[in-house]
Amino acid sequence: AGGNDDSKFVDAYLTSNRHNIQTRCDKLQSCLSDVDIPYLPADSGLFVWMDFREFLPSLPDSITEEMESLPSKEQRERGLYLKLMKEYGLLFTPGMSMRNERPGFFRCVFTAASDEEFELGLERICKFVNEERGSGSGN
Repeated sequence: AGGNDDSKFVDAYLTSNRHNIQTRCDKLQSCLSDVDIPYLPADSGLFVWMDFREFLPSLPDSITEEMESLPSKEQRERGLYLKLMKEYGLLFTPGMSMRNERPGFFRCVFTAASDEEFELGLERICKFVNEERGSGSGN
């Protein structure tokens, strides 16, 4: 009888867990859509790739993206990473650390926080985007 109870528990747990993960993913993607942040829709996994390139520090006028050196890309992305973390309390994985070739893409793991922390993170994303767009950052 114990094996059947175990199977029922596992089935119920997996169903609940799948629902919770999908709900979080949907909330994050909805938040990003609401503030017009491009993202790669998640079809599996526990994270979403977000495109924060518009918030990178600007390149000097004489340098194009095609001409930009790897150290420059890393420095600009790190600057944005530190701003997100220190000024807004947002901790995302920088894309270049995950072998992304272009700076400004960040990975958000949406399962690594309590419900309260997750909701606060969504508020902070909106605050960051609205404040940065309002200040004309990147220039």
